[in-house]
Amino acid sequence: MAWYVGIAESNVTSAVVDAAAGTQTEIVATPGAGKQIWVYGYDIGFDAAGTMKWQSANTDLSEPIPRAQNGGSAPYSSNIDLPIFKCATNEALNITTVTAAVTGIVTYRVVGV
Repeated sequence: MAWYVGIAESNVTSAVVDAAAGTQTEIVATPGAGKQIWVYGYDIGFDAAGTMKWQSANTDLSEPIPRAQNGGSAPYSSNIDLPIFKCATNEALNITTVTAAVTGIVTYRVVGV
C-alpha cells in the first residue's frame, strides 16, 4: 500500500534534484494560475558537507538545512492533505545550495487552489 492513500497514484510524482554548489536551481516549474506545488518528502545527497534550502520562487520554505557529505532525507508526510511544505500559488519549487552540490529526488503533486 502506498503512503499516499486516498488519491490517484497519477497525481503524485517525483522530480530529480540536481543542483550545483552555490546556485539557485528550479526543480519544479511554475504550475500555472490557481495551482500550487505541495511537497511530501525528499531524499538528497551532498557531494561534500554543505547547506541547502527549499524555496517557493525566492521565498524560503525551509530554514537552511546543513548536511554532512552524503546527505539525508525528510520523513515523508503520511497524509496527502498535509505536505511538508507548499509553494505559493503559481510559483516554482527551487533549491538553493551553498557549499555543496546536491542530487536526489523530491516527491510532490500539483494542487488546484
